[in-house]
Amino acid sequence: MLRKKDNPAVPVTPDEQIESTHAAYEAGSALVHIHVRDKDENPSSSPELFARFMSRMPNWSSSTSLYSGSNNSDHWLVNNCP
Repeated sequence: MLRKKDNPAVPVTPDEQIESTHAAYEAGSALVHIHVRDKDENPSSSPELFARFMSRMPNWSSSTSLYSGSNNSDHWLVNNCP
């Protein structure tokens, strides 16, 4: 998995991921896949880290879905469709 040292443009903090998600939404994306990261930029399946991301994500659209996870057994799908 890419880290900041590999590519400074990779969003790894919740704020960076929110900004990147918003840019994708503005460009027309209806689905966003994220990997929440721990303090060392490692992928995490922590519900607390995912909740931190979700608590900062405004509801830009009622038709945006978010898919997240760091392995096949632990994924979340948040679908804001009515």
